[in-house]
Amino acid sequence: MHFTRIAAAVSLGLGAALLAAPALAGPVSPLIEGNFIIESSDDIGHNLCSLTVYGSAFNAHGDIQGEGTGGEPVAVVLNTMQPTSVTRSTDKLSVKQSQFAALSADFNGAIVVSNVPIEKCSVSGSFTKHNGHGAVSVRCKGDDLSALLSADQITSLRTAMQRKHVKFTVDQANAKWSLSTDCKGTWFP
Repeated sequence: MHFTRIAAAVSLGLGAALLAAPALAGPVSPLIEGNFIIESSDDIGHNLCSLTVYGSAFNAHGDIQGEGTGGEPVAVVLNTMQPTSVTRSTDKLSVKQSQFAALSADFNGAIVVSNVPIEKCSVSGSFTKHNGHGAVSVRCKGDDLSALLSADQITSLRTAMQRKHVKFTVDQANAKWSLSTDCKGTWFP
């Protein structure tokens, strides 16, 4: 009899715990979630973008790659630090940051600039899961690029960013600069 009471108590306790577990964890949402990496169909291998959503964390990200003046690999990465607008459904995701983005740059695999906030920068992206199409658009401009990069690095960056869907300009004094790119393509899971 004592064994039966213990077994019943354990069963009831486990049953209550199992019933409470979904309530504690919350319901599983059918909303889109994941990291969706898109390769630009117009600049394959050189222009990647991604949109990410996990729970309440959202990010849009652009990664532009090219060859610098000495043939070395050069990459510029811009991403949203704190999106100003996000929407999602079961099939679609949209992330936008109307100002401020994080800029990183590496030359020949060495990170030279890491997550430097750029105030005049917008990054926006969208993704549709049912057809796998996505896009990220970046529009940035700033002052005094020479405060971030050496003159040789700026020259190499200019060479590397001479891509079909990338516009990178720097004035003669390496002060004012702008970068814009569009990455449109298909998700590769």
